[in-house]
Amino acid sequence: MLLKRPATVDISLEILGPDSQNRAYYERRLSKNYSDCGCSWGAAIALIFLVVYSGIIISEVWFPFSWGLILVGLLSTVLSAALGKTMGLALAKTRLRRTINHIKKELRYK
Repeated sequence: MLLKRPATVDISLEILGPDSQNRAYYERRLSKNYSDCGCSWGAAIALIFLVVYSGIIISEVWFPFSWGLILVGLLSTVLSAALGKTMGLALAKTRLRRTINHIKKELRYK
């Protein structure tokens, strides 16, 4: 189901009254959080892991160099990217829920 979503979504709101001033802000925020794929988090965490792991391999502090360690590092980098992507998706979902709840609360009290 998630793989069939469009890459970006334009969300438009129909808000009447004084809240219509914030409509564009809410539309941008909802579209951004709904369309977020988590790739930036995945890339950032994979890059950090790769730099740290490369530093360990190059300095040979804990382990002597071997091709097996290179393979473990590459597989671990892929797993860290997947973990980062999952974290990014969870964060986007949380921000989307907060934005929706904020809109509901703001409309309810005005």
